[in-house]
Amino acid sequence: KQWLTDSRAYRGVLVCAVILLLPSVFTGLSADDYCLRAITLQDHAVPKLPDSPLDAFAFVRNDAEGLRQRVEMGLLPWWAHPQIRIAFMRPLSALTHWFDFHYFPDAPWLMHVHNIVWYGIVGLIVLLLYRRFFAAYWVAPISKTGCIQAAGIAALLYVMDDARGLGVGWISNRNASIAATGALAALLLHDRWRQHGWRPGAFLAPLCLALGLLGGESALAVFGYLVA
Repeated sequence: KQWLTDSRAYRGVLVCAVILLLPSVFTGLSADDYCLRAITLQDHAVPKLPDSPLDAFAFVRNDAEGLRQRVEMGLLPWWAHPQIRIAFMRPLSALTHWFDFHYFPDAPWLMHVHNIVWYGIVGLIVLLLYRRFFAAYWVAPISKTGCIQAAGIAALLYVMDDARGLGVGWISNRNASIAATGALAALLLHDRWRQHGWRPGAFLAPLCLALGLLGGESALAVFGYLVA
């Protein structure tokens, strides 16, 4: 109980997140990772790539000739719709992949470590968020200390959930952790501003939300909590 209540809970969540995801460092590149590498390094063996590395997630644009060439190369199935478009605006995430492929292009294991670092940050913010909300809205007969302990257990269950495996273990899906980092930080700061009048939160919360959205569109999900 004491372990969950004091600062050791932060180390526990971080260590748990890292240990459970360590096997992913041996999985190398897969699927969309190769597309990200081609776009980031401007590999012209793949036709009609975006000109900017920040458009690394613009896999298929409205380009009939490029679509035809990709179908012929087997990059897309023959039954792909002639007007299919697969493009996401994730410049912040794309920037992290640019860093990976330029500074350690032949070391995918370091890219996986990069993913795990972001996941560790998410786990710490989740613990802060749970502690704030569990303690703020506790009711008898549960004590405030008991709520803080429950928040520690909830954070551990969050990082231990096997649903995080694919999201963190796949290099291309780093955007989910980046988006979650910005969105959860925004929620934490927004609540501190609204509940306790902490004025910096009025500016920092939108900034974090903007960074989360630049990381990935999944950050939009936090609006459900913000509106509530």
